[in-house]
Amino acid sequence: MSHSIEETKGVVRCSTKRQNTAGKPLTIVFVADRPTTGGAALALVEVCAELRKRYGIKGYVCLPRHSKLEYKFRECGIEPVVTRHGRFLIPRSTYRLKRPIDMVSEAVRWVVGRLVAPVLAERTIDFDQVDAVYTNVPRNDLGVELAKRNRIPHIVHLREASFADFCCVSLRRDPGRYLSDGSCSLIAISQFVRDEWVLHGVTERKIHLLYDYVDTSRIVRKKLGELSGSGPAPGDADRKVRAVFLGGYGEAKGVEDILRAVALMKPSVRTHLEIDVFGAGFPFRAKRLLRRLHVGDAVNLGKYLPSPGTTLCGYDLGIACSRAEAFGRVIAEYRSAGLAVVARRSGAFPELIKDRVDGLLYDPGRSAESLCECLTALVEDVSFMRRLASSEGASHQSAEEYFRVLHERIVDVVGCEEGEVSHD
Repeated sequence: MSHSIEETKGVVRCSTKRQNTAGKPLTIVFVADRPTTGGAALALVEVCAELRKRYGIKGYVCLPRHSKLEYKFRECGIEPVVTRHGRFLIPRSTYRLKRPIDMVSEAVRWVVGRLVAPVLAERTIDFDQVDAVYTNVPRNDLGVELAKRNRIPHIVHLREASFADFCCVSLRRDPGRYLSDGSCSLIAISQFVRDEWVLHGVTERKIHLLYDYVDTSRIVRKKLGELSGSGPAPGDADRKVRAVFLGGYGEAKGVEDILRAVALMKPSVRTHLEIDVFGAGFPFRAKRLLRRLHVGDAVNLGKYLPSPGTTLCGYDLGIACSRAEAFGRVIAEYRSAGLAVVARRSGAFPELIKDRVDGLLYDPGRSAESLCECLTALVEDVSFMRRLASSEGASHQSAEEYFRVLHERIVDVVGCEEGEVSHD
C-alpha cells in the first residue's frame, strides 16, 4: 500500500494505490471533538461501533482529553489515543463575561495542540498501516495535519453549521477553504449544512449529502393513543399534557423560546401543560428568565439526560428550538418514542418535518408567539396531537443503508486516483 498527497497552491490532492481495498478491512484514524456529550459525540461512537461490526474496520480515535468515551470506544474495538488537540473553530460562549476567557484558553489549547498532538498520535499509531483519517466535526484541524504529514486521504464529516449555529470564531484564515483543500471528501448531514459550508468556501463538488442515522433501538415507544400527563383518569378534563425538551442551555438551543411562549399562554391552557427541560451546560440564564416571567408552575429545568431510552415514553410531545440545527437527533428520538413533535422552522428541521402532517413548525420571526400557538393547538386538540404522534415522519435510510453508503464513501476515498473522488 502506498499513499501520496500532492499540494498545489495549498490544495491537497489525494492519490492512493492500495491492493485489494475491497477485500481487506480498512484501518482508520478518527479525530474526535472536545465535548463528550451531545449528538456529535454519540454519532462518532455509533459510527465506530457499526463500521467495526459490519465491515471489520480497525483503527484509533484521537481524543483531546481523557473521558468516559475511552471506555465506549474500547468496547467497540477502537483504540483511544489522547492527543491533546485543540479546535481552530471556537464557539462563542453564551455568557458575555466568559467570552474573552474562553477565547484565550481555546487559542492557547489550539497552539499547544498543534505542536504536541501530531507527535502524540504518531508515537502510538503506525500511519504506514492507516488507510484514511476521518474528522468527526469540522472544528478540528488535527485530521488535516495528520493527512498531510503522513500522505493519506482525509474525510471530514460536516456535523454542524459552525458559524450559523454556534457563532464560531476561526483561528485560521478562510476556514472553509482550509477544510476543503485539506480533505478529499466532506460528508454533510443535511442540505442546510451543505449550503452553509458552501457559503463559507468549501468546494461544492467535494460535499456528499448523507442524512444522519440515529440509533433509536433502546427507546421505549408509548402505546398508541396513550396520554402520559398526570391527572385523575385518561380523558379527564384536569389531565395535563406533558412536553419534553432535550438539548442544551446554550443560546443556540433556544430554551428561551419555551419560557417566553409559556408566559404568553392563556391560563386555561397553561394549567393543562407541563414542560420538562433537560439540557447540557449551565442554566443560569434560563433560571433567571424563568423567575422573571413567573413560569415555574409549568416549566421544570433539569440536567442533561444522556440516555432518554425509557424516559421519553412518559411524555406526549417533544419540543426542538435550535436556531440552526444541523440535523436534529432529538426529532428521531421523539418520533421513536411516539411523541408529537414541535420544532422551529430553521436549520435542518424543515427537511425532517412536514408542517401539520408529521409535526408542527413554528415561525422564528415571531418565535414566542408562534410556539405558543403550536403548543396551544395541541393542548386544546389532543386528537390532533395523537395524529401527529402516529405519523412516521421523514425517514432517509435504515441503519444498513446509512452505514453501507458511509463505508462506500470511505472506500471510494481510499481508492481514489489523483483526487478524483466520486460525488454521485
